[in-house]
Amino acid sequence: MITFHGKGLAYLKRYLSTFAAACALVALSSAALAATDRITANVERIQTQAGIYGGCMAYLNPSPGTLGLNCSNWVTMSCDGTLQSKSAASHAMSQAQLAMVTGYYVIAQITDSQDINGICFAERITVIGQVVDVTP
Repeated sequence: MITFHGKGLAYLKRYLSTFAAACALVALSSAALAATDRITANVERIQTQAGIYGGCMAYLNPSPGTLGLNCSNWVTMSCDGTLQSKSAASHAMSQAQLAMVTGYYVIAQITDSQDINGICFAERITVIGQVVDVTP
């Protein structure tokens, strides 16, 4: 068994406290990074309803939850202006509608750190056209 006395014990305590602080910082930064991610998805449904879920939502497939986000398939664009301007939300909703009617894919930037009634917020939606699988 190893025992520490005097300066050796002081060095060990300082090392352990520094190590614990570093581990805490890594854990916190990993959680912060996991709160926002991008997904390539189909828009399968659109829903608008005043007074709930930010006023407008899109159903994405696959779900942003597959990225480790705490989200369902539904994402809100916050058309009521809660999380972004109504103008920006209207543009995002138009992008989702365009993708749905054309069958094009979107790249959606989703955050689970902002939500409305448990529905994650789509910070950005970009229509990208058809995704072609080129794997052999």
